[in-house]
Amino acid sequence: MADKFISTNEHVIESPDVWTNRVSAARWGERIPHIVTKDDGSEVWLIDGREYPLLGSGSAAACMPDRGDEPQRWADIPAVITDPAKRERAMQEQGVNHAVLYPSVAGIGGETFGRIADPELELACVRAYNDWVIETWAVASPKFIAQCIVPLSGFEQTEAEIRRAIAMGHKGVILPGIPDQVRKGSPHINDPGYDAVWRTCAELGVPVCFHAGVVPSMELEPYAGYPRAVQAAFKAITRPASGAAMLSNILVARIFERFPSSRWCSPRVRWD
Repeated sequence: MADKFISTNEHVIESPDVWTNRVSAARWGERIPHIVTKDDGSEVWLIDGREYPLLGSGSAAACMPDRGDEPQRWADIPAVITDPAKRERAMQEQGVNHAVLYPSVAGIGGETFGRIADPELELACVRAYNDWVIETWAVASPKFIAQCIVPLSGFEQTEAEIRRAIAMGHKGVILPGIPDQVRKGSPHINDPGYDAVWRTCAELGVPVCFHAGVVPSMELEPYAGYPRAVQAAFKAITRPASGAAMLSNILVARIFERFPSSRWCSPRVRWD
């Protein structure tokens, strides 16, 4: 195809060994994110004692024979989603030149780990994801644009991980737009402590990336009487619309004015 596009909202589906290969089993044991099989044969993630869906907030439905279905086992996920080489070939066939990557199991805004109360385990999980995206996807092809997630347990930890990740090759910083609703006791996004984060991102020349849908309560649920396909389409409309609230807050808080060289984006909007 002659036309080339940049896909600004791509999600990687994390493989079963992302954390088991990178986080100390001797220290954290079963608290490490790992896949378990339920009695009905389906698989889920177990993270610090809590169950999460196999695909997290990502989706494989577009590559399934029935777009309303989601794989229930890792082995059933189409390889075109999980294999960088096959995904790159599919992008080429469809005229997509670059793909900006967001997480799935880790949370579309990194919110899964933001809920972990232990700051050290949170940081270990965040670092493991950031390392994996570079080692598995960014190294495979320059067409994959990696972005890091960050810990929410403290501003110093957040800034340090941003600097570490950008030095590794990450091109953006993913942050939940409402961290105080993700991590209990976390400061509001307008807290002065975040100024160090905005300043660091501006200094490094990387955008701060907000993904709508981090907190489902901000979205209008589809009518239960809709067909399944219509419910999915409705969610596809209302989820990005919820990003307007995050943009409104950034404007009212005058963060753009205080950090004029900073760059901000959502999967569908870039704010310079």
